[in-house]
Amino acid sequence: MLHVHNIHKPWADSLLTHSRLKHLLVSKSLQSIIPYLSQVFEIIRGLRDPEHPTLSLEQLRVVTAEQIRVSKGIDGITKIDVEFTPTIPTCSVATLIGLTIRTKLQKCVCGANGDIKINVNIKEGTHDQEEQVNKQLNDKERCQAAIENPNLQKVIRQGIFESDPPLPDDLQLIPVS
Repeated sequence: MLHVHNIHKPWADSLLTHSRLKHLLVSKSLQSIIPYLSQVFEIIRGLRDPEHPTLSLEQLRVVTAEQIRVSKGIDGITKIDVEFTPTIPTCSVATLIGLTIRTKLQKCVCGANGDIKINVNIKEGTHDQEEQVNKQLNDKERCQAAIENPNLQKVIRQGIFESDPPLPDDLQLIPVS
């Protein structure tokens, strides 16, 4: 489980006005996932598209808060599902974008806390090779091999570290047992 401290940000106000999140607020049992949605979006929104390095995935509308789902299974495992929309149906870097999202989330939320499962998928109907890319993005061995490739590592690092602003000091991910 993760605790979020001082998550209130100006973008969070607009995020909570979204109808999907308003609906979730109706149920007290679901209120606890709202910070996780905000937190996941905060982590990935500034990532850069390899083909458009001056723009964030949020600016390109590749990722939106509405495309993030967080749930907790009966087995106690928190599941983070991120859906992204490539800029065009023939996007040649869709797999790299997905790997960048997955890598950033793994670095920020998984760490020593093994009770989090991350799924990254292309939004249905938005890419010509959606099925193949989704299969690659959710295959642990393929992802690990790709991340170990020095050329891909460089592109992923650029998307995460060189262009992504640092996480705010007051956004803390604290594993709790």
